[in-house]
Amino acid sequence: MKVFITARIDPDQIDRLTANGFKVEQGGFGLTGVKLDQDQLIAKFKDIDVAIIEFENITGEILKSSSSLKIMACLRNEPAASTDIVAASKLNIPVLFTPGRNAVAVAEYTIGLMLSVARSIATTHHLLRYTDELTSVSYSDKAGERKAVTSEWSMDPDAPFQRFQGEELMGKTVGLVGAGFIGQEIAKRASALGMKLLAFDPYAKADQLAKLNIELVELDKLASESDFVVMAAKVTPESTGVFSAKAFAQMKKSAYFINTARAALVDYAGHS
Repeated sequence: MKVFITARIDPDQIDRLTANGFKVEQGGFGLTGVKLDQDQLIAKFKDIDVAIIEFENITGEILKSSSSLKIMACLRNEPAASTDIVAASKLNIPVLFTPGRNAVAVAEYTIGLMLSVARSIATTHHLLRYTDELTSVSYSDKAGERKAVTSEWSMDPDAPFQRFQGEELMGKTVGLVGAGFIGQEIAKRASALGMKLLAFDPYAKADQLAKLNIELVELDKLASESDFVVMAAKVTPESTGVFSAKAFAQMKKSAYFINTARAALVDYAGHS
């Protein structure tokens, strides 16, 4: 069987396919970093049995052009982002996908953002590297001398120590909008930091989430009690625009909103 792969994939997995008798060809984004266009994909799909894709846009026209394609695998959490699922279904071509493939990466990144905003890491890095605001010393030309008591440790309300010392994450509340693979990985890491966990997810089971110390709540409660609201849901007709202007209005003035999922989850028009 012929397998065409445009996804980023470990060489060991290519070896496994080859060892099991598959004839493998790689191309597109996974090989060159450049996506194939529709005409190029039509040419490749004509005589393949299996397609393993990631970022290439697989349209209905591409699928119809293949007389031999038996199955597709989309190495993404949301296959519809790359594949015309309706067309594939009409052609009886199964489309596999990889839910949670990037869950750990997204969870680690989310925790990084929480630490960054809570302790002003990105802000102070920028100010130290590119401005003189924190020290009153020009680092661009090494001019000037530090004072006996440097501005960094001044107790003045406008001094860096007062402005940017931030707060600890321990004891703060994380509200997860979505408690699937990614939400649960975020929860594990937040729990290790001593944070309280809330989640809104109509499809989750409270007893299962309780094993991760997550309390399943309604969106109103999550919005009003969380110190960090984190979007971690898939985009579906039901979840589109789920975080509305009303939810934003219910948030604490001191709370942070972090969206490491999809923009479509937020009703930006209503919020503006």
